[in-house]
Amino acid sequence: MITAIIISGILVIFIIGFVQVYNRHNRVVKKIDFAGEYRNKFVDFANKYFKTHDDWSRSGDLDNELYIWLTGNSGRY
Repeated sequence: MITAIIISGILVIFIIGFVQVYNRHNRVVKKIDFAGEYRNKFVDFANKYFKTHDDWSRSGDLDNELYIWLTGNSGRY
């Protein structure tokens, strides 16, 4: 009987550890996916701006929607 309790206790510890590792892995994957999305939107924003950038007047075509999204999500993680 004691052996069964010890084995079930060890199994419970393994299961709890696996669930914690799985949850941590999912959080890291979400952060990596968001970083990729943020990078792609920033590259689009920068490319659109610098295609029309004028060095003399220091102005360019600013995509307001991308700018708002980038600034709104800059502190997300």
